[in-house]
Amino acid sequence: MNKGDKRMWIFTGAFSILLTLMTWIFAFRKSRNKIWSAAAAILFMVFTLLLWYQQIYRWILNGDWAALSDVVPSVSPVLCGYAVFIILLNCIPVFVGKKSGSGDAQR
Repeated sequence: MNKGDKRMWIFTGAFSILLTLMTWIFAFRKSRNKIWSAAAAILFMVFTLLLWYQQIYRWILNGDWAALSDVVPSVSPVLCGYAVFIILLNCIPVFVGKKSGSGDAQR
């Protein structure tokens, strides 16, 4: 496995944040694309978490207990916060737009 595969989580995480920003831009423009953007952002968040899980699995297979004891306790709360942050920031514009009735009815 090359180094690029180990750092792919950086790209998927950054892309999920970019898609979250696009969701809010679409929400302010009252576009229907905000739903697709929110879904894509949450999907890339899941990819990021799965890539981290895969990295931890590789450390376990290699017996790299030092990496596990150093990284996992500090990264675990960060990843949980990241997941909650992305989900909330993507659900708010989608549900607020549907509740008020504006945005999805207009095109």
